[in-house]
Amino acid sequence: MLNRFLAIAAMLLLLGHGAMAQNGKIIRGQVTDAQTGRPLPGANVFFINGAGTNSDANGRFRFKIGVAANDSLRISFMGYRPAAIAIGDVDAELQIKLTATTVLFAETIVTATRQATVRAAAPAATELVEINSPQILARQNVGEALAAAQSIFVKEYGSVSGLKTINLRGASDGQILVLADGVRLNNPQTGAIDASLLSLAGIEKIEIVRGNASAQYGSDAIGGVIHLRSFQPPAGWASSIQTGGGSFGTFNSRVQFGYGRKNWNGAVTLDRLVSDGDFPITATGHNTRQNNNSQRREILARFAGNPRDDLHLQLWHRTNRTELGVPGSLQFPSPAARQRDLNHLTSAALEWNKNSRWQVNAQFSTERRDERYTDPDPFFPAASRHRVATDFGSLQNRAQLHQTLDLLAGAEIGYFRINSTDLGKPERTQRSGFVQAEWKPWAAQRQNVWQLQVIPSWRYDDYSDAGQRTSPKLAVALNRQALTKLNLHGSVGKSFRVPGMNDLFWPAGPYLAGNPHLSPERGREIEGGVLYEFSRAGNWQLELAGFNSRIDGLIVWISDVNFRYMPVNLANAKINGVELSTAWRSDGDRLGWRANYTRLVAKNDGDDPLTNGKDLVYRPRDKFDLQAYCHWHDFTFSGSFQYTGKRFNKADNSATLPAYRVTTIALSRSLRFGEFNALLHAEVRNLFDKHFSIIDGYPLPGREIRGMLKLGF
Repeated sequence: MLNRFLAIAAMLLLLGHGAMAQNGKIIRGQVTDAQTGRPLPGANVFFINGAGTNSDANGRFRFKIGVAANDSLRISFMGYRPAAIAIGDVDAELQIKLTATTVLFAETIVTATRQATVRAAAPAATELVEINSPQILARQNVGEALAAAQSIFVKEYGSVSGLKTINLRGASDGQILVLADGVRLNNPQTGAIDASLLSLAGIEKIEIVRGNASAQYGSDAIGGVIHLRSFQPPAGWASSIQTGGGSFGTFNSRVQFGYGRKNWNGAVTLDRLVSDGDFPITATGHNTRQNNNSQRREILARFAGNPRDDLHLQLWHRTNRTELGVPGSLQFPSPAARQRDLNHLTSAALEWNKNSRWQVNAQFSTERRDERYTDPDPFFPAASRHRVATDFGSLQNRAQLHQTLDLLAGAEIGYFRINSTDLGKPERTQRSGFVQAEWKPWAAQRQNVWQLQVIPSWRYDDYSDAGQRTSPKLAVALNRQALTKLNLHGSVGKSFRVPGMNDLFWPAGPYLAGNPHLSPERGREIEGGVLYEFSRAGNWQLELAGFNSRIDGLIVWISDVNFRYMPVNLANAKINGVELSTAWRSDGDRLGWRANYTRLVAKNDGDDPLTNGKDLVYRPRDKFDLQAYCHWHDFTFSGSFQYTGKRFNKADNSATLPAYRVTTIALSRSLRFGEFNALLHAEVRNLFDKHFSIIDGYPLPGREIRGMLKLGF
């Protein structure tokens, strides 16, 4: 079976191979933003005669042509003034700097189709969270950084140290794929991640793709993809020291060193967090949340370089060590329970851009997780240890078969192993192949301000313990490439999620039992949207998206007649939603705001008459987020407001948790001393001291004060 998959992958990759001319000239270089120096991925680099390519994720390009003295090189990128270079001026290494035609929102999203593209041209609903803003720098983990994003509902089981899981478009945490520089982070044991364990150390931005993406990424992408992207050091030194503290005995320190040269760069980040976490759980402060303390230490080391003009190498390693109290719910407290996690993750990636038909990307990652849980409860003592090993490799090639047609094809192989005091030693293997075409019928018409993209994709997955699955998808996008940007997009596709290994292999006992006969959850989604960017009395971005999805065979743990819980493919779900977003910033970026609203209706569509037609638990129908800022001299005033509607916490909708509102205000000041710069930041979270719970039995803290100092040099 494995040989057959490798043969299929090799055949798909060979589709991109084409013979090169033996004589001619090598054209190579990099396309960057003239103001910021950031690379521009996906820029068009073509000669009049048609030869050329598109820049890669680092803005680099390389191709070979026959020498033509009367030809000239044309470089264009949406939202930037095009450039032209006569062939006589083309040297061995081109550094092309394009000037933006207007200051809009030219964020880069790379996860929507596994290829780099500008957000305003992406064939899916996307969002970018920049980590370098003062408001996000003060966040203690990925869960806090994502809380205000469109259609994301973070289920918090406490303060900083509490478990944080992510819902996106009504899909649960196990149905959201989380990546770090292309590496899957979802735990194969549970199928999900705890976002409270992921610090922001070494992360430059978080890219969010809303909507099913199994045709590109396979399992766990029913609701979308969250991609953590690493810090990219500029030329020279880029180092910083950050320290901060706040209420409930919380202190966080972070040190980052980065250095870059023409052909290589590297960075090391150290992060440490300590929190007592014992906060009052009533307005009077008479009761205190106990056993809620935590410690987290993390180191991230990254190296990237270009050994050759056409070769890019990236290596990185992350070690995360946490120890925390597990207080349990108010109904079932565990005042002495402890959890310890130790994770090691290493990744190596290689990009080989030989020419427009051979743009190969290979990546291998290995991860080792060690989780220990102890609870000396005198009546129900527990001591568990779970060691999870993941080895994962992928190979893909992007071939530009014509100016109007790109073909992406590849394969993935995964091997997952668990050594657990509860599950024993189950194993899982994954073998996958995928192909995606991107047809731009008007791409050859360089002066056309309208561009059409048609992107069919298909993926095949084979899991040793969950069977085979195919995931087709068709996406279409129509973009207006001018000073005013307009993007119309739509897609239809299928997605799936394989059961977690806990679901399949948990040993039968008096209270719990796994189910080896579970089938994968299956999803179908139709979505569409429009993104409009223009400049008038400032710069505006307006977005509207709608989606309709159905998830069949939802895995639910239910009790049998003997009150023993086990997972079954019981429920189906129908989810509909509308997303509205608007953002504005003034010329010069002194004032700005962004507002998001999500209307979500997630219904149970199962056979049980008690729950059929009822809202799925912990899916709020309404969520609204507003963020605003004002730059005045060296000061920045900012604030945010979030409204989250009521959530049903019982499947028959017989009980609800009330809606809540949270307001945060902040003040920052930037200072510069020669080569050094400093950022002072203070904020008050939950300004009006609201006491509420997102999850029943797990109260959240009231008013919280945080301060931060960051020094950069």
